[in-house]
Amino acid sequence: MWIFILIQLFEKMTLYNKFTKIKFFAFLFSMFLYFEGIACSCPPFRIYSAERIKSENEFIFIGTPIENLILDNGLRHFWNGENEGTEVRFRVEKVIKGKITSQFVAINQFIHGNCARFFQFGERYIIVGNEIKGFIPNYAKIFEYPYLRHAIIQQVLYDGIYSQKQLSTSEPEIVKYWNELAKAFRVMDTDACRTFTLNSQYASLFLD
Repeated sequence: MWIFILIQLFEKMTLYNKFTKIKFFAFLFSMFLYFEGIACSCPPFRIYSAERIKSENEFIFIGTPIENLILDNGLRHFWNGENEGTEVRFRVEKVIKGKITSQFVAINQFIHGNCARFFQFGERYIIVGNEIKGFIPNYAKIFEYPYLRHAIIQQVLYDGIYSQKQLSTSEPEIVKYWNELAKAFRVMDTDACRTFTLNSQYASLFLD
């Protein structure tokens, strides 16, 4: 519940300059990832579970994150300065499964919240995921307060089905932005349970 209180405070910071709000948002986002990350639980990896994950995902590739794809220019600049992010552009080095002909792909983890992978720029990762072909707006009035509605809705896949390849969000400008990105790059859905640094013990299970 504390996260929603902080979000409300952020929205009321009209007397502060933009940089102060960016710093506050960075703190808020970092705390959110820290506390929510504690609750993220990935299944234990074995050879059979790796094979199951391979079969359930369209793409496996090796790549490096190079820049953030956040819509807000100020926040994008800030997180690029930190050399890390969750919604990022990846440079593709090697494709293991699927057909990727472009040099870059976009990673989107809106729906994963506490299990989103925080990528470090310059690090090499093996990415296992599915393509998101489109984004749709969702105006369902689940809660009274807009910031609560936004926080919940943007973490739900359309109809809850991965194969639908549609992501639900409450902000039309974000929908438009990501649909434009989907025209320029292949957009991938992944999370911390399917993405590993290349030198990790789990990465080798997905290299063959």
